[in-house]
Amino acid sequence: MMEISRTPDSLRTPEQLETTRKVLLMAARYVEINDGVYTFTLPKEEFVEKTGLDIEFYDAIMKNMDDNNSYTEEMAERINFKELEESFNKQKEQWLEEYGD
Repeated sequence: MMEISRTPDSLRTPEQLETTRKVLLMAARYVEINDGVYTFTLPKEEFVEKTGLDIEFYDAIMKNMDDNNSYTEEMAERINFKELEESFNKQKEQWLEEYGD
């Protein structure tokens, strides 16, 4: 996953482009942020079927949720949670528009 995120689109293989599309759609559909807390709303048992991604991605996503939540907790005095949520929701809309089925 890290390899894909560091590679520009122009250098990605078709498989990497498809994985990137699936990851962004998954985030747009199943990641939420409320009051600075990130949550993943898709149960593990439904992950592969609904995202088309390998189950290994689930654990990476859950770690990412924990890391994001730790960071926002540490930075709570410096972060405007309303702006963070608005920005993330706009990004999700863009991903759905660009990559949605």
